[in-house]
Amino acid sequence: TFSKTILFRSEIENLTSLPIIGEIGFNKSSGPIVISGGTKTMIAEDFRRLRASLRFMGIGTKRKKILITSTIPGEGKSFVVANLGISLALTGKQIVIIEADMSNPTLHEKFLVNAEKGLSSYLTGIDDPEEIIKRTEINSNLFVIPAGDIPPNPSELIMDSRMEDLINYLEKVFDYILIDTAP
Repeated sequence: TFSKTILFRSEIENLTSLPIIGEIGFNKSSGPIVISGGTKTMIAEDFRRLRASLRFMGIGTKRKKILITSTIPGEGKSFVVANLGISLALTGKQIVIIEADMSNPTLHEKFLVNAEKGLSSYLTGIDDPEEIIKRTEINSNLFVIPAGDIPPNPSELIMDSRMEDLINYLEKVFDYILIDTAP
């Protein structure tokens, strides 16, 4: 029989030589945020283990950018980005999350940040980086760049040289850059 569900780590290991750096259990909670300073749940520990694995891979020293994507909508990509961002911010590092999924942005809602000015307004030349970076109330070390207004041409905007300029700017200011992309 054919199944679209992956149940075991070995199923992935048999199909690729790429390393698996973490496993996040299915979230049965009602909210999108599952980790905080004192949380001791299984899923919070999954994010702590993922954070440790990234450090052992050298992420955060010279390599500061982490792009997270998925194959189809609804697989939990934004959930992982949000909670990984919080987990990293809990270590005292300065974290910025770019909501680059401009087709279906949801991160700004999870962090309750105003999405009026965001990535789209920066990429179209309306706003500067300082105007689109929003501090979250969840953690003082965690910042979000919301997608902003949904443009008619999100893929073309992201391929613009201004995106590279933004990443270069953020690398000078933040310890980690998490990028939540469209599937």
